[in-house]
Amino acid sequence: MPKPIFIKPTEKHPKGGWWCKYTIRKGDNFFKSEKKIWVEDYSTPKAAELAANAVMLECYNNALAKAEGYFKEQQEAQKKASRDAWTLEAVALDRIEKYGDSSMGSYFREIIRLCGQTLPEDFEKAYWGTIKYLKETPQAPKTTNKDKVTVKNKMRSEVTINRYKSVFRMIFKHAVMVKACTPDMVLIKYDLEPEEGRDRVWTLEEKKRLFEALKGSWLEMAVYFSQFNPIRASDLFKLKKIDWKPELNRVQFQANKTKRTKNRDTMLKQIDQRLRDYFASLPESCEWLFPRITESGFCYKIKKHSDEWKRVCKRAGIEDFHFHDLKHCAITYLLDHGYSRQDLKQCGIQYSDKMIDKYYHFDADKAPVLPGFEKPGLKLFEREA
Repeated sequence: MPKPIFIKPTEKHPKGGWWCKYTIRKGDNFFKSEKKIWVEDYSTPKAAELAANAVMLECYNNALAKAEGYFKEQQEAQKKASRDAWTLEAVALDRIEKYGDSSMGSYFREIIRLCGQTLPEDFEKAYWGTIKYLKETPQAPKTTNKDKVTVKNKMRSEVTINRYKSVFRMIFKHAVMVKACTPDMVLIKYDLEPEEGRDRVWTLEEKKRLFEALKGSWLEMAVYFSQFNPIRASDLFKLKKIDWKPELNRVQFQANKTKRTKNRDTMLKQIDQRLRDYFASLPESCEWLFPRITESGFCYKIKKHSDEWKRVCKRAGIEDFHFHDLKHCAITYLLDHGYSRQDLKQCGIQYSDKMIDKYYHFDADKAPVLPGFEKPGLKLFEREA
């Protein structure tokens, strides 16, 4: 809190005594109050100064309010000055501050490193130049933890290039929103690279092989749950026992990606008897729904699943199936078994038709509705030709 620094007699009062001004400080800034203190019947400046200190508290709050107002005006002026001098780095950092960087933090940092000081009029040029550089320049040498093998001259995949493009798109949309630039300054068509083996659903044969390979793995029940409950890995391994509502037969939680904007719970309803038995069998001391449990019974949260997932896929002989593809499988499963797009929205799983279309893979030859999961009277969505 700002504190008074000193009081200084400035001039004699016509009726005797002195006018005294005082100064308070906030940070490195000094603020003078407009009011003066009249200290009567003190003939010397020093005596008046001491007397003014004694009556200082009477108008201290008034001076403090003026100081705060001045400080806010100064902050607004500085903010306006920074808006007039936006760079790509400033836009990116402002966007991260408002919305976070989710799992794209490393991509934001790399873009800032490569072209952070670019001014708005050169945003589009920086985009094309950076994407060209990323496509043609190998990644920095990387040493794997397991085998201590250094990988050199590895080029970036289509998936990685697409993520850079997506981050650029976020930055440029934010630049237009905060009026750092106008829409006609970044006329870019974001053509994403074709990604082989991405965004697909498993075949019945692949599903069978995958669950055979999962036997004995700590990922087995997490994958079993994910096959008909659309959930990201970032949320899956954060689910806690308190999220499981036995009386409602659902898992209810707030998804990380949507809680900032929607503030709605996600309700996962497809819980069969096998999952109910599994939840009931978890150790009482275990806090998580899908933990890793050691042979000694110790239970801890899963922080990294990718290595185990790769080993399972390798045992199953599947090379191009990603953990995130389970969300495509689950949404396709729900829509093929009686759920409508509106149901997915009400459950908080997806919020737009566009995203549901992205995850749904229609196939007229799907298996029949499973007993207990049917929802009669709902029209199934079929992608238009």
